[in-house]
Amino acid sequence: PSEPWSGNTMGGKREHVFGLTFDATGRWLFASCEDRYVRVIDCNDGFRCREHSFGTPGRLAVTHDGTWLLAAAQWTGTVSLVEVETAGFAPTVPVPVQHTDLIVSLEMQPHGDLALCASKDGTVSLFAPRTNQLVSVIRASRTMLLDAHFSPDGSRIITAAVPVYEGKFLLA
Repeated sequence: PSEPWSGNTMGGKREHVFGLTFDATGRWLFASCEDRYVRVIDCNDGFRCREHSFGTPGRLAVTHDGTWLLAAAQWTGTVSLVEVETAGFAPTVPVPVQHTDLIVSLEMQPHGDLALCASKDGTVSLFAPRTNQLVSVIRASRTMLLDAHFSPDGSRIITAAVPVYEGKFLLA
C-alpha cells in the first residue's frame, strides 16, 4: 500500500479522474486518472494497491464476477479487458469494438453476460467480455450520442443524443 487515496490528489499532485467504478462486492474501487493510470483502491483502508498503465483511460466497468475490468481509452474509441487480479502486471486484451470517436458509456448488462459501449460516433457496440466477441453494433443516432444504459432487467438499451429530443429505446 501507498498513501491513502483522497480522490483528487495523488502524492500531493492534483489530477483529473475520468472514470470510477466499484467491483460487485464494493471492496475495490477502480479509478481512471489523467496521468494515464487505472488505479485499484482497497475500500477497506483507502489505500491504492495496484495500478495499470493504460494510454489515457476513460470509462470503466467490471464484470459481475469481478474477474475483468473493462477500460475505455479516453480518446481513441477502443476498449481493453484487464484481468483484475493481475492489474498492472498482465497485458490488456483488446475488445473488438470499432468506434471512431470518444466513448461516452461503458457498462455491464444487469444479470447478464453482455457489455455495452456507446460512442459519440452514434453507435452502440454490444460485446461479451468473457468470450471477447462482438455481438452487435447498433447505429443509435445519426448525430452525437451523449449516453447509453441498459434497463434494470437488461432487456433494453436507452440512448441520449444531440438534439435531446432524439432519445430512443432499443431492444438488446
